[in-house]
Amino acid sequence: MTTIIGYCYKDGAFLAADSRRIDVDTKQPHQNPVKKVVQLTDKIIIATGGLGSYGHKAREMLIKSIYGKNLHLEDLILAARMIFDFQYKESFKQAPDHRINLVCILAGQDEHNEGFICSISSLNNFTPHFKRGHGAMFHMGTDTSNLIKTSEHVLSELRKTNQKLMLDNWAIETLKQVCVNDTSTGFPIQLISAKQKIIDNFPIDEDFQHIDEFQTEFPI
Repeated sequence: MTTIIGYCYKDGAFLAADSRRIDVDTKQPHQNPVKKVVQLTDKIIIATGGLGSYGHKAREMLIKSIYGKNLHLEDLILAARMIFDFQYKESFKQAPDHRINLVCILAGQDEHNEGFICSISSLNNFTPHFKRGHGAMFHMGTDTSNLIKTSEHVLSELRKTNQKLMLDNWAIETLKQVCVNDTSTGFPIQLISAKQKIIDNFPIDEDFQHIDEFQTEFPI
């Protein structure tokens, strides 16, 4: 299962994703790292988790279907729901007994210049769930409860020694700790933010040096 953590800015969103992909048939990781977050529009990014090539195909179908259109977020989400639901059903033709979830995450700045992270998942029939407001966090992984606990602990430790939150440091340290017990998660990782412009860094190793573009205020 893809591991993704996210953080809402007032006017955008930050995502960090691991790069390991598990084959739906063999259940073994692919050799090469996989970029799981890409640009969807000028101010919105899209991430996929679960079902490997089916998630990637759904993402490419969505990008193609909205090309040249100036859609509101509500319409983007509707299109995503239809396409990801279709690909999820298609996956059972190849592996009828699989129990892998398919998730799509949209994040960035909406038409009101407000930050958001929206997830749609096969676990809840692709009903959208939103994170909004500065400091709202998103977590998805094999063991989400442990991921949340780890990211909150790292955030707390960073708060003790820094006046500003360095999201790249938060993400790297969180995923570094998660990798110890979760073999489905691995470095390098991807760090990407979407506001008025999109900043995308990949591949990122454990010794990555902080950049100011990923700096923000700590949550209240």
